[in-house]
Amino acid sequence: MKSNCLNKPSINSHHGGFVAILSVIVVSIILLGSAVARGTSQFYARSNGLNKESKSESRALASSCAYFALEKIRYDFSYSPGIGGEVVMVGSDTCTILSVKNDPEDAVTHNRDITIVTKAGVRGTFTVVEVKGGVHNPAYIQGNPSNPRIIIDAWIEL
Repeated sequence: MKSNCLNKPSINSHHGGFVAILSVIVVSIILLGSAVARGTSQFYARSNGLNKESKSESRALASSCAYFALEKIRYDFSYSPGIGGEVVMVGSDTCTILSVKNDPEDAVTHNRDITIVTKAGVRGTFTVVEVKGGVHNPAYIQGNPSNPRIIIDAWIEL
């Protein structure tokens, strides 16, 4: 009888299956890594968007506090928030007027330089605002002394 080579399994046919399985495993690992990397980048992109929104809110809140301090100075020429600052409610949020520095009044112009520092935080992002300007003593205003002139020289985010 003649032997038939077609019926005998060859060594190369076993290695072909091994190579195919190994190729599938390698491609699966690469695709899984790509999917994880893409998902992680999307997560961080959303996180960065939330941080930008929180920063914008804290900036607006700190500015609101500065406007509030300016209004207080408008009605009380010698306003100072006291030690530890003054906490101000703005809607459901809070900000703090940290300090109001009142320079001595000029004897001729009756103007005084002021520096206001406020702070606000939203979801772990904080903003500190410094406002520099001048205010005219309302006691020396003719006509409407309840409306002193306040001039803003600088509005800076620290």
